[in-house]
Amino acid sequence: MVFIGALLAYLWSNAKPSSLLMGDAGSRAMGFFLAILALKCGHPFAFLLAALVFIVDGSLGILKISFKRFLHISILKNTLTPLHDHVRKRMGWSDEQVVARWLILQAVASALLLLMTR
Repeated sequence: MVFIGALLAYLWSNAKPSSLLMGDAGSRAMGFFLAILALKCGHPFAFLLAALVFIVDGSLGILKISFKRFLHISILKNTLTPLHDHVRKRMGWSDEQVVARWLILQAVASALLLLMTR
């Protein structure tokens, strides 16, 4: 409950224009918390759904660099990383649209997670 309260307070005070940055320390703490919850619920792979947006948004850069460096394939050369920058700059989404659409994706993934763990 403390974690949820802190996260809601961060989101409340960080509405546009943002005044605080979460940074790596905050996002890693959030990922750690989600991983612990997934392990405590007895479904270790539940983390994949609980952190779907984080995983997709962050891992695209790793995939892009790995394809280019190890396989010499430039498959994602026109894709900016992280993915939220790509949709803002190349697809013209506003910051609010990015947040709302990522929220919808995560809400669907979380609903699937709830159905799976019952």
